[in-house]
Amino acid sequence: MRRDKKSENDGLDPILELSGSSLRVYMLLLSEKKPMSIREIQRRVGFRSPNSARHHLERLYNMGFIRKTRNGYIAVKPRSSILDLVIMIKGKIFPRLLYVDLLAIFLLIGYIVMYHSSLNLFVIGSFGAIISVLSYELYRIYSRLKKLIERIRNS
Repeated sequence: MRRDKKSENDGLDPILELSGSSLRVYMLLLSEKKPMSIREIQRRVGFRSPNSARHHLERLYNMGFIRKTRNGYIAVKPRSSILDLVIMIKGKIFPRLLYVDLLAIFLLIGYIVMYHSSLNLFVIGSFGAIISVLSYELYRIYSRLKKLIERIRNS
């Protein structure tokens, strides 16, 4: 990721360096998944002039959050960010681990249903431990996402 200067937030999520209009522009580009022009961004975010959109796009570009294509600007997910841990489906954000956690839960339920007469406590305990660890990690991801969403709403 390209940076003009060292940030005092080194070691933290790079997304947390964004705030206000820059964060709104970035989230718009991230949700669109297609290149957008300066005028299109200006209208969608509600800027009064294209220069306002250009200013935020230059800031995002210098920080490595977007790249310029022939058709406009497109968002890039920064490395070591909360966004690496989520996927977007139809504008909704879901942690990637959610699917693995649900799979483990369904496998455990399936095991209990199929082998209810001769359950192995080691298998149940192993699945329980896996589900607990995954659920804890989901909680941590959810907490970070909640902070990010609050910042977007407050900006």
